[in-house]
Amino acid sequence: MAIRISLLVLVAFFTSLFYWAFRNLPAERWQIIAAVPFKRRDDGTAPSVSPSVVDGLRAVVNTLVLLFLELLWVLIFIYMGRSSVTAARILFHVVRERI
Repeated sequence: MAIRISLLVLVAFFTSLFYWAFRNLPAERWQIIAAVPFKRRDDGTAPSVSPSVVDGLRAVVNTLVLLFLELLWVLIFIYMGRSSVTAARILFHVVRERI
């Protein structure tokens, strides 16, 4: 029961957060969050570069980055995938009457 209540609280929190974000963040005063400003001009404005999904994918689609991420995944899989508490055994046998 406690898990369901905590899950409902998390869903309500993130729903309200996304509702607020999609309503308020497109306003001009919040654009600093999604842009990287450079130095200010004399008139008080600052030119900026908005992050791009394509630029982010170009940074990730690099052979060394992909190899590093794959190695990291394998190490995490080996470390987290092996249990030190539980064990399992698989047994097979042949039913002679069905041969």
